[in-house]
Amino acid sequence: MRDSGQDSLLTFLGGMAVGAIAMLLFAPESGAQLRQRLGRYAREAGEELAEEGAAAWERGRQAVDSAVERGKDYVEGARETMRDKASAITDEIGDRYEEIRQGRGAK
Repeated sequence: MRDSGQDSLLTFLGGMAVGAIAMLLFAPESGAQLRQRLGRYAREAGEELAEEGAAAWERGRQAVDSAVERGKDYVEGARETMRDKASAITDEIGDRYEEIRQGRGAK
């Protein structure tokens, strides 16, 4: 599934192509003027495309950074849980050992 950024980019590129064709068909300009206008139009389209690309890159970088942070938080939570469980098990073993050593037997 494409995101709205991709849809916007495809819509922009499609509109650019339709506009260029319409301009060529209906332009009452000389060849030199038409080439100048097409060059300006191409530069503007290229700049906008570069801006869209940079924005998409930044969104992707932010998504990766966010995923890494969530992963680190998850791992740290798992470590803490394991430490707590290990401590509880160690305490239980110590308690059972003391019961056995004192001759009371296991519960």
